[in-house]
Amino acid sequence: MCNDRRYKEWRFYPKFLKFIQSLNLQYFSAEELLILGHSHYIVGHKAYQQNSYPPNYLWSNIVTPILVLDILRARVGHSIKITSAYRSDRYNHLIGGKKQSYHLGFNALDFSCDGVAMQELSEMLLHIRDKEMIFKGGVGRYSSFIHLDCRGQNANWSS
Repeated sequence: MCNDRRYKEWRFYPKFLKFIQSLNLQYFSAEELLILGHSHYIVGHKAYQQNSYPPNYLWSNIVTPILVLDILRARVGHSIKITSAYRSDRYNHLIGGKKQSYHLGFNALDFSCDGVAMQELSEMLLHIRDKEMIFKGGVGRYSSFIHLDCRGQNANWSS
């Protein structure tokens, strides 16, 4: 997580914290879901300071993705780092995100895990989705991160 602690000044932080705590997550905190993205913090980048925190009407959308990630974390035995959660329209556009990105609806997480290959992580997620049927959604494998979303229909891809 970035060392940026401005989320504590966000007027909805106490309510968001209470909401996330009500999920009884084993491994993740509210702060980790308020990651604004790498480019948000790069001075001079066109997306610098262009993201925002998720509006409260979207908060419920992150429940299934973070519960799935909590299950994955319990199984993988290594820390998982969330690298992207909510994206504002402007930020998503500036970083070249897809126009229909599930991050826009706070329904997707990108993450990485040191010590575990991306292929192994994606296979574990596919097992949780396809064999255990805990969620329906997308699992995208990239060279340095995994994308998880709960779009309601299954999709797989790798890049």
